[in-house]
Amino acid sequence: MRRGARRRDLGAGELPPYVTRRLISLRAYDAAAMMIDASVADGTAVGAALDALFADPAVAYVHLHNAKRGCYSCRASRID
Repeated sequence: MRRGARRRDLGAGELPPYVTRRLISLRAYDAAAMMIDASVADGTAVGAALDALFADPAVAYVHLHNAKRGCYSCRASRID
């Protein structure tokens, strides 16, 4: 975590505003932390990409990365 950064929990279906303005790499992981799927989406399509990944019941969480620079951005977790 970046020094001085604060964790923020968002509501179900809510994305950080900056995510919707970037090209995002999505990496889906199972409960054993094994990557099982991945995709890339323009910011405005990230919500739909997350829905598609979470349609697989094996996906426990998804890491979002800024695709062009590859830096970790945030995590989306399955809500049951």
